[in-house]
Amino acid sequence: MLIQTDKSTYKAGDKVEFRVLVIDVHTKPYDCQSVRVSINDVNQNNVYQIELSNSLNGVYQGSLQLSDDALLGVWGISVNIDNSEVVTKKSFDVSSYSLPRFEAVIDTKSAISLSDENLKLDIFGKYTFSNAFVKGKATLTFKVYNKLNKPPVKETSKLFNSINKKESFQLNLQKDLGLEDAQISFVRISLVYVEDLTRKTVSVEKVVRVDAINEKIFKIKKENKFRSGLPYHVRVILRNENGELVQKTNEKVTLTVTYYNKPETNSSVCTKDAQQARKDNYAIGATNHYSSSIENGEAEFKVQTFKENNAISLSFTYKNFVQTINVFRAPSRSREYIKASIRGEDEK
Repeated sequence: MLIQTDKSTYKAGDKVEFRVLVIDVHTKPYDCQSVRVSINDVNQNNVYQIELSNSLNGVYQGSLQLSDDALLGVWGISVNIDNSEVVTKKSFDVSSYSLPRFEAVIDTKSAISLSDENLKLDIFGKYTFSNAFVKGKATLTFKVYNKLNKPPVKETSKLFNSINKKESFQLNLQKDLGLEDAQISFVRISLVYVEDLTRKTVSVEKVVRVDAINEKIFKIKKENKFRSGLPYHVRVILRNENGELVQKTNEKVTLTVTYYNKPETNSSVCTKDAQQARKDNYAIGATNHYSSSIENGEAEFKVQTFKENNAISLSFTYKNFVQTINVFRAPSRSREYIKASIRGEDEK
């Protein structure tokens, strides 16, 4: 004889599903006249009993609905055949156990650009007490906003009927989400995860910012002063909104250099009027233009300077970004610098 229950632990208010197999050692229906099934609570009170004739081909299925205030502890199921002294028993627990906790996760970047073409993400459910994935169903909803405090301009959703690990998913920004304009947009992603075992539901949201242009001039590396008549080197470091170096782009960084010349003045005069005169005497000289491709997130420039330059203005442009810096001449009495080179034997 065999007694089975659908779970080993129940809580008050659950339904106990059980099955009794009246079989012999050869797993064939046992020939008997009657079968009595009883269920007792923790105090051995008989809360369920039924007596059946053996007309069920050796199998009996039943259920017991526990009350909301059912006694907590070990309950038992007893089966007796033909009122004999042989009784088969099985126990189960009724306790105030808590359901296993889990969280739903949306793994994606917080900022992307239209040049990325697709919004990519991974979704999964994970138990808080381990790294095990949660088996269940999930619904993803995407809402597109021009402004977060305004109604969405587009909405779409995707249903996953069975998930038991990380699930990768992507949407095309233009075709699926309608993002084509050169403006900042926001995509609110909602994930509703339903666990198969307990039917417990957990939800989570994440907002992704979508820019028409994601690159930006992040940092300019330069010397604080330049030496008149010598090349001045400067580098531009480009990163995107996520802080990653811009590796792939067909755009170039352009540089406009404006030279400022200043006549000699008597350095011994230090009055306010003399200082203002020196400031006003800056004269705009020539203007040069440079451009540089981007390699490994950097654009490099070698700017030629001249003896008469006292200051240069560097204006960097990349797509819609413009950044300007001013660099002043390093102090020098002669304003000229020695150039040295190694000559070969045939040049001597």
